[in-house]
Amino acid sequence: MTAAAPASPPPAPVVPADGWYADPAGSGRLRWFERGAWTSWVSAGSTSIEHPLPEIRTLPALARLPTRAVWWALVGALLGIGVAGVGSYFVDSPVGSLGAGLIGLYGTTTFVVWLVARRYGTGDLVRDLGLRFRWADVGAGLAASIAARAVGVAGAILVLAARQNTDEDPSVGQFDAFETSDLAVVLAVVAAVLAAPLFEEIFFRGFLQTALETRLGQWWAIAVASLLFGVAHLSPDVTTTANLVIFVVTAVAGAALGFVYWATRRLGTAIVGHAFFNLLPSVVILVDRFG
Repeated sequence: MTAAAPASPPPAPVVPADGWYADPAGSGRLRWFERGAWTSWVSAGSTSIEHPLPEIRTLPALARLPTRAVWWALVGALLGIGVAGVGSYFVDSPVGSLGAGLIGLYGTTTFVVWLVARRYGTGDLVRDLGLRFRWADVGAGLAASIAARAVGVAGAILVLAARQNTDEDPSVGQFDAFETSDLAVVLAVVAAVLAAPLFEEIFFRGFLQTALETRLGQWWAIAVASLLFGVAHLSPDVTTTANLVIFVVTAVAGAALGFVYWATRRLGTAIVGHAFFNLLPSVVILVDRFG
């Protein structure tokens, strides 16, 4: 029996000759190609200038989520709210009610994120969501929080002016449930500075924004996730004007955090920025309570 002839070797890749070609970075200029690689030189009229080829951004695994994965976010949010509500309802003490609510909300939403990561990604939130930190995240997060606070305050002033109410305190009513317990107030503040930044950024930026980006692109994904972030912070315990202020300030913060997350692809930047953003009102609440 005659053995089959070996398959023909694949053709050698064709390497372009040295010369000027359209810049693969999309600058609209020509970039010099030499010895099989792009150089840092681009055309500038009759001369050339040095402009290194930008590093190609790589997205985490969840950036390839199918559109239906966004519905998982909605289901996770509704389940989290339901579990938190049930847990708070059956616990009488302010501290226990707060703890049950936080565990129910953040535990459920984070579990849903992990399930989605396991199904569509690797199941590793560090790899799939960029849940990592660097020291540079402190500076970037602080800058994002300052910018968000400045724009948010300006937006709040416009809302109050439009409503012809510049004396209302948007925070009134948000901590009324804890008025009888100093410990509950302290725990609520600690949760706002430590727990909320971690778990909310995992859900809204790491999961929801990344999933939306697949379908809508980066800017619309940031916008939609930020608006939903603002809606999630509305409260039935405050007035309409206060809710409008809360929505504007929170949505602006979400946009700033969404941008730094997209720019760094690390949740550490958004988490630090979120913590700094919540720190100022938390200090004000503590001073007002115990000062």
